[in-house]
Order: sequence, then C-alpha cells, then structure tokens
Amino acid sequence: MMIGNSSDLSQLICFKLENEYLGINILNVKAIINPECLIPVSTESEFLDGVLNFLEEIIPVINLKAMFNLPGQEPSGNSKILVISINEKTFGFIADDIIEVIRIPVILPVQSKKTGERNISRYVKATGKYKSRPLLLLDLEEIISEGALAF
Repeated sequence: MMIGNSSDLSQLICFKLENEYLGINILNVKAIINPECLIPVSTESEFLDGVLNFLEEIIPVINLKAMFNLPGQEPSGNSKILVISINEKTFGFIADDIIEVIRIPVILPVQSKKTGERNISRYVKATGKYKSRPLLLLDLEEIISEGALAF
C-alpha cells in the first residue's frame, strides 16, 4: 500500500544559517551565486548587507542573521547568495552553506508568531525534518514585509 504521492511532497532548498537548518520553496529561487559579487552600500538599515547586479537589475541582499538576531560571521568559503523572487520582488540573502535540494512530506504550519520580537520564529511559516534535524521553512512574505525591507 502506497502512502501519499508526489503531490504530497514539498521541494525545498535546504541551507544553513549558523546552526539552523532552513528551507525555502525551490520555485522562489532564481539563482545561487558566490558572495564575491556583493557590492557593499552605506545605509542605516541593519538588515541590508549590500546590493547585487543580477541580470542587469540591482537587488538588495538582506542580512538574515541580523533580522533573526543570530550571531554574525563573515561569509566563508561555503557561503552563497540565494537570489529569491516572490510577489514580483527580487532580493538576495547569504546562506552559510547550501545543503541540498530536498523533497519532504507536506510540513506542519506554524500556528503562532511572535510579533514585535525580532527572532527567527517570527519568520517561520512551517516546520519539518531534515535527516532527523528540525527544518524551518521561511516565510518569505514576512521577510520582505519587514519595515526596513519594504520595497
């Protein structure tokens, strides 16, 4: 007897940010590129790492570690910029490491979000498992709606 089918699976890009395993829907990922392409900019926003010239479009690169209140480190040799598109908006963010593209069963939505508090739980849409580790599916709409990032 077969349980579920391929439509019951979510296809995600799994990546690491500090010790957290995070995922985003693969349909929102336009490219994965090296962070050497990042152009630093002078800004008052603590959430902006810089900008990126992507296919002749200047896009912001968001500092998720600052947004999630995680300790920050400079990009390592494994770091990559994920270029994301959602609701006709394109932006990027730096991941410490891209793990792999995964297919996991439909994941459990997160019921409550802490508003006003700046931590990772505010930006999580759902949870799942990756090789017995917790996997947090990011809410990209919440990330781009953040006041400093509204664009």
